Amino acid sequence: MIQYSSSIPVIMVACNLLGIAIARYANPSAGLNLAQLLAAASLGHVIGVGTVLGLSNMGVI
Repeated sequence: MIQYSSSIPVIMVACNLLGIAIARYANPSAGLNLAQLLAAASLGHVIGVGTVLGLSNMGVI
């Protein structure tokens, strides 16, 4: 079981920003509409969950 700590939200926010940056890089000429923003946030959550689970299995958090 993963113990909730204050580092988990920081990791999730960073991963969501990474997901938005990846979506922005994929189509730089157009702005993010609602569908692209939701897709970018979903990608950020997938990256964040993987990061949190990986770091917790390694014993870092």
